[in-house]
Amino acid sequence: QATCPCCGTELHRPEGMVDLYCPNDDCDDQVYGRLLHALGKQCLDLDGCGKVMVRLLVDSGVRQLSDVFTVESVVGMKQAAWRKFLAGRELVKTAALWRKIHALGIDEIGAGTSQDIAARFPTFITLFTEPDNDLGELERLLGPVAYGSVLRYFDRHVEEIMRLDDLGFRLRSDALALGPLAGKVFVITGTLLSGSRDQVIRKIEEAGGLVKNGVSAKVNYLVMGSEAGGTKTAAAKKHGVTVISEDELYGLMGQKLTLVEPTVNVDDE
Repeated sequence: QATCPCCGTELHRPEGMVDLYCPNDDCDDQVYGRLLHALGKQCLDLDGCGKVMVRLLVDSGVRQLSDVFTVESVVGMKQAAWRKFLAGRELVKTAALWRKIHALGIDEIGAGTSQDIAARFPTFITLFTEPDNDLGELERLLGPVAYGSVLRYFDRHVEEIMRLDDLGFRLRSDALALGPLAGKVFVITGTLLSGSRDQVIRKIEEAGGLVKNGVSAKVNYLVMGSEAGGTKTAAAKKHGVTVISEDELYGLMGQKLTLVEPTVNVDDE
């Protein structure tokens, strides 16, 4: 097929790629895909904003992430769902910085790289909004390909970034700098008793911490749930990472562990 089935734009094949792509950034399907990525669980996790809701947003004129925070009505959305959406879009303004970076959908910048950027540059947006910034450290962190992708993204979308900032969706984590877990990196394994893995990750992030999938020398704590396997434990021992219980995690946050129905989390592979 030579043209996009959604918008009719002629498809093209980027150099070195096998698949054909629609180059029209305003194609409804591309807009839908970008918003579904940004608002989904792996990024901002806007409560209740799944495939149906995102399609309703697109049909109501939402074309980019900043529109999510300004849309005044959504065709076909019931009153209760609308109230839930309004509360959710305010909440995601306080999401962890890495989630916000990941939500931008920058080529070559996945969840892990977004976490690395957030850990190294807590006031990320100032790299591109303040004059005379040395971007050498960012280039060394990302490598030439990903670094070039970030520069191109900010060059093309600077107005959108500034609009997001004006709307309270700020690409910085200053508010978390004083949290009890500020600067600490965690890995979770096993079955947790205080909620799902995503729920516990949110609590850690709200306290200023960062959660990674794999154990390395850069990790401070391995949170050990029940029925955890031995791979991550062995890696923690190898790298000198402190192993703590779920109860000890909540102690670090200055909270008490509240039990809920046990939830199976990531396998310890």
